[in-house]
Amino acid sequence: MLTAVSTSDGLDLVAEAPGRTLVITDAMRIEGGRRNVHAGMELIGELRESHPEVPVVVFAGPDTVRHFRPVFLEAGARDVTDRFVELADVVATTARQRFRAIVGQAVGGAGGAPDERPPQAWILELRGGTRVRVEARDWRRTPTASAVDRVWARAERLIQEGHVARVVVVVPVDRVLPRQKERAPQGASVVALAQLDALLAELTGESATTSA
Repeated sequence: MLTAVSTSDGLDLVAEAPGRTLVITDAMRIEGGRRNVHAGMELIGELRESHPEVPVVVFAGPDTVRHFRPVFLEAGARDVTDRFVELADVVATTARQRFRAIVGQAVGGAGGAPDERPPQAWILELRGGTRVRVEARDWRRTPTASAVDRVWARAERLIQEGHVARVVVVVPVDRVLPRQKERAPQGASVVALAQLDALLAELTGESATTSA
């Protein structure tokens, strides 16, 4: 997480990686030595012009939420809250949605299409008719052994039944333990989001992008 102390600094940070950014802003803040009561609204307005795809959450005091929540929502905020629990829930939900969208866009850009089999996954048709299933798993911490085993069991079944030749599980950051990876069936593997571009390029022989 990166912190900015002004609207201009915040916009500069967003511009570095808008596709992987979620913005949490206060309603007001001190900027240039002065109290700017419209800082949050100004930031939302700027982002709607420059990066409308970037979600913004306003974290403010109870009075601000009570009186101005509808105004912020109408301006384009994803949510407005004064509670840490709600903030954490919104951030987690939004991060999960953004992660899946990034994976979907990357695989789609490489020629893949959504798979009708849950969970969130895409099928990539390679030259020669080889089919690769790419799954988005929002494992930001080390997953439990049972969770990994369920994924491997499904992957093994799909491969054995001939639906796909390979299953690639994409995670935000690779926290899967070596011993968990060792239980993967032949043809199944885990890759971190940062390595997805390279993998897709290797599979298709063309460049792909994971910008949202």
